[in-house]
Amino acid sequence: MHRLSQRTTDVVRSWYSRLPAMVHNAQQLVANSEECARACSRGSLSGLGVCLELSWQQKKLMAPGCEPASVRAMMEALQPLVLGQSLAGAGGGGFLYLLTREPRQRLAVLRVLGNTPGLGDFSVHSVELDLDGITVPHPEGGARTLMS
Repeated sequence: MHRLSQRTTDVVRSWYSRLPAMVHNAQQLVANSEECARACSRGSLSGLGVCLELSWQQKKLMAPGCEPASVRAMMEALQPLVLGQSLAGAGGGGFLYLLTREPRQRLAVLRVLGNTPGLGDFSVHSVELDLDGITVPHPEGGARTLMS
């Protein structure tokens, strides 16, 4: 059986209590997710960045105290390089993801974080979007695109 963190328990308790601020924030999270999808559909990286930033602010309202000092230091240091950033995960340290202003900025990110005191160990991973979608062979021949 999993033992839930106190923070997770507090978030769940606040949600089930239907606290107005929590309900409103949840509605805003949904609205922001929908805006994020629209920004992606428009190909608007700046719009996506705005959504990432807003998402992080909304997550912090959902779970007060969820922003470790090291994450705050990273985000502040990286701000000049990014269009937006947020933290994924529910406890366990999370995973900071960001959208850089310029492509292929892995080395710049490493340089900034390497010069930021108090971070300890970290790793930087690059990702790219696959604009073709997922294609799998069809048993009766040919291929089928699952996502595009």
